[in-house]
Amino acid sequence: MPNHLGNELSPYLQQHAHNPVNWYPWGQEAFEKAARDNKPVIISIGYSSCHWCHVMESESFEDDDVAQGMNQNFISIKVDREEHPDVDAHYMNAIQIISGRGGWPLNIFALPDGRAFYGITYYPKGQWLSLLQQISRVYSEDHDSLLKNAQAIENRIETYRESLFSGKPDEGVDLKAVVEKSFPRLDTKEGGLTGAPKFPMPFLLRFLLDFGEFFHDTPVSQFLNLTLEKMAARGLYDQIGGGFARYSTDSRWKIPHFEKMLYDNALLISLYSAAYGRTSIPRYKQVAEESLAFIRREMTSPEGLFYSALDADSQGEEGAYYFWEESELRNILQEDYEFSLRLFGWGDTVYTENGKFIPGYHSGGEEDPRKAEAVRSRLLSFREKRVRPGLDDKSLTDWNALMISAWCDACKAFGNTDYRDTAEKAARGLLKRVMDDRFRLKHSFKEGTAYVEGFLSDYAFLIAALLDLFEISGDVSWLTLALELQNSQDSLFLHKERGFYYSASPEDQITDAILPGFEIIDTVTPSPNSAAAVNLFRLYILTGDTRFRDHYKALLKGMESKIEESPLYFSHWAGLLLKDTELLYELVVTGPEAESAALKLHSLFIPNSVTLFSREPAEDLPPFKGRFNEGKTLIYVCRDNSCLLPAASVEDALALVESERGRSI
Repeated sequence: MPNHLGNELSPYLQQHAHNPVNWYPWGQEAFEKAARDNKPVIISIGYSSCHWCHVMESESFEDDDVAQGMNQNFISIKVDREEHPDVDAHYMNAIQIISGRGGWPLNIFALPDGRAFYGITYYPKGQWLSLLQQISRVYSEDHDSLLKNAQAIENRIETYRESLFSGKPDEGVDLKAVVEKSFPRLDTKEGGLTGAPKFPMPFLLRFLLDFGEFFHDTPVSQFLNLTLEKMAARGLYDQIGGGFARYSTDSRWKIPHFEKMLYDNALLISLYSAAYGRTSIPRYKQVAEESLAFIRREMTSPEGLFYSALDADSQGEEGAYYFWEESELRNILQEDYEFSLRLFGWGDTVYTENGKFIPGYHSGGEEDPRKAEAVRSRLLSFREKRVRPGLDDKSLTDWNALMISAWCDACKAFGNTDYRDTAEKAARGLLKRVMDDRFRLKHSFKEGTAYVEGFLSDYAFLIAALLDLFEISGDVSWLTLALELQNSQDSLFLHKERGFYYSASPEDQITDAILPGFEIIDTVTPSPNSAAAVNLFRLYILTGDTRFRDHYKALLKGMESKIEESPLYFSHWAGLLLKDTELLYELVVTGPEAESAALKLHSLFIPNSVTLFSREPAEDLPPFKGRFNEGKTLIYVCRDNSCLLPAASVEDALALVESERGRSI
């Protein structure tokens, strides 16, 4: 018989629906039951593609003896961290206070009101059983000590939250000094950050891309290119089917942790697209387009939305889907086997385990592109006959928004309007399913149902995607919708005194123990608050509304000390600071051929610029006001609300930009 998870839509919760553990989903019912029965609560948090979550389920949560101990003495709650990032963030703070480390599965022991008093990550069955017995005994015999633990942890969480706003505004940040300060943490031999595991950190790399180009900083640009090349040449990148794994377990990008997440691939597609615009390096375009093909082939729903993740495991073995044996390669490729050795760089750059290989990439193997594509295609066809990794087929609003932006960025870089069409289809499909007539969002969609109230990340990332769509389509309706969602975001999440945004709406609070926090640290993804601040900056440029300008500047001022203290973890904020303190160019294109001219401009990497176009008069938008000349296509180079005389061609407009940049530098 299923437990209380039987009707849940989350694939992760469905994986646990037939465990003998009497799991409850996150909600008031479980906490009310714990209070009535005076039992401690186990809050176990994970996600569908988490390898060690599967291991702990197999060893412990499917075991009758373990289930008996949990059911008899605890109320157990299963949480999909992707459905409830607010819950995950709160208890991740708690376990880092308890143990100094975090990860998943995240298993928290809490009072009936949800306050954590202890926590661990993965434990094998024997240790887990022993811990259950100890916690149960202490709960009945020394309850006061657990109350003190819980209060101490809550106090430290509150202290941590306050510390986020403890820095004093500086008199300005020297971005060159900030980047120089970061260099000891950068791996100048293998790329990325030093040490292992290695995460791609796309927004840190995007900031360095912009910085290196704007300031003509050769060492920064060299480091960026080194990182992009290494990530794309080793096991982190799927050389056969496209797309990136979540991270590398070693320091050389060779050994992937095989799960593939939508958000990673969205952000890396955007990064490689922008890098191609700057460098015209063909490999960057190849990686972006192969990854887009992977998303279209394996991560796109019939509605045009995007699935969340592919599991690391297949047939109970991590990475089994992606390994190759030499005999397989010889049989499949036959006369092309020797060619594949050059193409995939067999040797030092390739990860091997028990005689099995993960392909790498060697540029020398691309001397015959058609043969290279044929080899990859044959191997992909063979691989697709294997037992596939599990698919998490829920669609998350914030991650879908990042993917919509990725299609837009690829359209800009490569001039492929099919990518724009895909982005628009996805946006319309998503909005139809997760937004109501009050412009309120749901966080997750699956099997025809939108569920879980939207978080700040949903609004901030989707507003950004809508602004991207406006830039590449010229369709004002996307801007109008972004403004409506901005109003909803302000009403639901804004802390009026601080000016920052809660990560979750206080209206949606389940228990007083989970107070909404403020996410301001940029990690693998941008923090929702930094994304919101960048949106305010963009909305000011597009509308001229000084309320947006005043708001983003106040947020940025409050973050200056953080950028200086830890630039690696406030990189999206640093990117906004670059946009705000250096010259920003608006390239405004009007007239009958505005779209084609804008596509050319989008494909060029012009630091600190935004390209807007409209084929029809749009006098209500400041960038276009008074800038139409009947029958003529004109390009205006503007900054600080002042425009030069219009250019009649892309080449003339670029010459104006270079002339202005030369004078400013």
